Amino acid sequence: MGMRYALAAALWVGWMLPFLHKLAGPKQKAVVKDPTARWGIILEGIAYGIVWGVPAFEVPLWRIALALLFGAVGILTTRLAVRHLDKQWRFDAALNTNHLLVRTGPYAVVRHPIYTGMFAMLLAGGFLLSQWPALIAGVIIFVIGTEIRVRAEEKLLRSRFGEDFESYSSSVSAYVPYVR
Repeated sequence: MGMRYALAAALWVGWMLPFLHKLAGPKQKAVVKDPTARWGIILEGIAYGIVWGVPAFEVPLWRIALALLFGAVGILTTRLAVRHLDKQWRFDAALNTNHLLVRTGPYAVVRHPIYTGMFAMLLAGGFLLSQWPALIAGVIIFVIGTEIRVRAEEKLLRSRFGEDFESYSSSVSAYVPYVR
């Protein structure tokens, strides 16, 4: 079991790397924020805690393989998303003065690819570490938290980009590709 936790931790380190230089660098001042999005991140954190905290004692090889696949998807998607967002990335749901509507890279497939990456990492951890009931509970709580964050962020984007955002949101899924 310790080896699976080490593997899950290594995947998370890989997932977090694109954010390290973003946290240390200078930030543009947000002109509009939505603090309700913080409730979403709290629920997402609870979901990860459930998945990591209720271990399965034995995990078949197919689950480890799925975990590695989801981990790779989560890392790659997030890395590309952070690269395309560049200086617009923020922890909070907020808009900068010169905020742009990003539609390139993974944003051409989903509107919130960092949440796609986070969801993939939740599934990676769940398949690698968790009992089925904990994984299912974690997914449900994660989706609720992510919906809170997505709605807060999209409210801000609609207020800034109006019809342009409406057109984008009607043609691109929120955070699960091809799911409306």
